[in-house]
Amino acid sequence: MAFGIVPGAAVTGYGYIRRCTPVAGGGFGVAAFVEKPALALAQRYVASGVLVEQRYVLLSGQPLPARAGHTPPRLIGRLQQRKGPAQTDVDFVRADAAHFKACRADSIDFAVMEKTDAYVVGPMDASWSDVGAFAALWDVLPHHAQGNVHRWDLLAHDCHNNLVMTEYTLVATVGMHDTLLI
Repeated sequence: MAFGIVPGAAVTGYGYIRRCTPVAGGGFGVAAFVEKPALALAQRYVASGVLVEQRYVLLSGQPLPARAGHTPPRLIGRLQQRKGPAQTDVDFVRADAAHFKACRADSIDFAVMEKTDAYVVGPMDASWSDVGAFAALWDVLPHHAQGNVHRWDLLAHDCHNNLVMTEYTLVATVGMHDTLLI
């Protein structure tokens, strides 16, 4: 089961999961994946309850390709071509580096999840925000005097509504308004 994020706002840098009918045991079937839609479409998705896809998944102990009913042939084929014994680490089997590097670098959702009808999604409403975006940092970090947000030492004179991001450095600003300073 994947956990689809209930979005608080339309974002264009992520994929969306359109869910369909409820399934026995909880969750919903997946109608479609839509990768990084335009803003207008993302806004329609948010208004209609479409979920943001963030690769949060809950898996059983059964191997994923067997569980999903799909084996990514380029991945499994390359690993089966390896020579010599595999290395084991507790209950994890490691392929040798050469064969692992020869495998296609696909994400789990693209290689397996998007290619099976056994995929189930459950909505997760956890006030999630992508704090990798400056707008999200503005939303989640504390606003100090005059509405400024900063991540290290800031001396500000006549400055309002600025986002100032530094590491281990004192920054001084004068008369700056509505600005992002990195």
